[in-house]
Amino acid sequence: MSFRQRPLLDVAVSRNRSDALSIFMSRVYAWMTVGILVTGLVSYFVGNNPQLVAKIFMNKPFFWMVVIVQLLSVVYLSVMVNRISATAAAITFVMYSGLTGLTLSMIFVLYSQASIASAFGATAISFGGLSLFGYITRRNLGPIGSFCMMGLFGLIGLMLLSL
Repeated sequence: MSFRQRPLLDVAVSRNRSDALSIFMSRVYAWMTVGILVTGLVSYFVGNNPQLVAKIFMNKPFFWMVVIVQLLSVVYLSVMVNRISATAAAITFVMYSGLTGLTLSMIFVLYSQASIASAFGATAISFGGLSLFGYITRRNLGPIGSFCMMGLFGLIGLMLLSL
């Protein structure tokens, strides 16, 4: 006979971990939604301003500086994530999202606004919907089933955007 027969306690601990993980994952998806929206808005604003596109992409040193700062912000977040405040991490992430928008703004020269809006909209709806799903249901968003649920929200988003 084992002295570790505490099934109710084990269930309670397991449920608390699962709830904590689902809350954490839903917050991750919420922040990804914010990042995608910032990226989309910045790339839309810059991509629809021919003077800004020319200044960014014709000035090679400036363009490479933007790319390097973008990459350095990822390295900074990766290395410092456990040592910086949540506010500093949020500011760095939003800055990274904005810089990503700058580097992606060239797609407005290559693709139609409708196809770009559909792609960004479907992605934002996917992350937002999955975040809301995890927050409401308190389900763990880590397993592959969540990936499929994200695909479903993406398809719903595409349907809504094509109406």
